[in-house]
Amino acid sequence: MRLVAFRKRLLWIELRGETGSEDKTENNKAIEISEKDTYEQTKTAFTAEADNLETQTEYISQTLQNVFDFMEAAFGDSQEMVAFITELNANYYSLWFIRENGSDQYYRHNKGLLFDDRQKLILGQMEELENTMKRGLKN
Repeated sequence: MRLVAFRKRLLWIELRGETGSEDKTENNKAIEISEKDTYEQTKTAFTAEADNLETQTEYISQTLQNVFDFMEAAFGDSQEMVAFITELNANYYSLWFIRENGSDQYYRHNKGLLFDDRQKLILGQMEELENTMKRGLKN
C-alpha cells in the first residue's frame, strides 16, 4: 500500500501543477485547476490504479496456486518442493507478497520444513519412548 500512497501523492502533485506540467492556453498562460477538479482527477486515477493492483494480485495469487498444484502433482513432498519453498523463502518480494496476501499451500509446505518444530516433536517422541521403556524395565 505504500506504493499506492506514493503514486497518489505523485498524481496529486502533477495535477496541482507543482511540477511545472500545468496545461497552457493559446496565449501560453497557465490554466488554474480547481481543487475540486484536482481531487476528482486524483480520485479517478487512484481508483483505476487500485483496481489494476487488485487484478494483478489476483492473477499472481492464482499463478502461485497453480505452481503449487503442479509441484504437488509432479513431485509431492520431495527435494524439488523443498528447493521451491527455499527459493520462495530466500526472495524478499515473494515472501512479502505471501505475507500480504496469504497462500495456504505455502504455509502448509513451509510448516513441514520447519526443522525446529520437527526436532521438538521427534525429541518429545523419543522422551516418551524412554519413559515407556523405563516403566517397562521397572515392572
